[in-house]
Amino acid sequence: MTLTPEQKSSYYKNKELAKQLIIQDASEDGHIIFGAQALNAQLPQHLRKHTEDVDLFTKKSKKEAEEMEKKLDKAYGGDYFRVQQAKHKGTYKVKSNVTNRTVADYTSQGKKPSFKNILGTRYATLSSIKRKIGKTLRDEEQEFRHDKDRETLQRIKLHEKALDW
Repeated sequence: MTLTPEQKSSYYKNKELAKQLIIQDASEDGHIIFGAQALNAQLPQHLRKHTEDVDLFTKKSKKEAEEMEKKLDKAYGGDYFRVQQAKHKGTYKVKSNVTNRTVADYTSQGKKPSFKNILGTRYATLSSIKRKIGKTLRDEEQEFRHDKDRETLQRIKLHEKALDW
């Protein structure tokens, strides 16, 4: 189904709804949010990073991604989203059919991150984010992420230093 210009305009007007529904669903189902959203939930405003997608750790990534796609389509009233397998095994993307951008990544790969419950939602702890970054920085195949991860690590360290005052 092709979306009309009116439907596309409606999507842009309600773009934040997708993120709200994804986070609400994660809270209800006990998924762990990691990545930039987890970082932003724990850092002060000036150290937060702009991000549009939500990264989630769950046992059944494909099933959860498909369920979220259906919930989002229902909330928006049409075929606004699709599920696509990501490059990494066990990871599925929920993508917008309007922008072609990812709104959520569901993964079951890797070690379950330690988490902190913030207002009923599970977020990966800063220490688990730092551990994952350290692993990535030691991996030469992940060199494309190194600058981004060094900058994230710097944000965390600035926050930790401010807490030590």
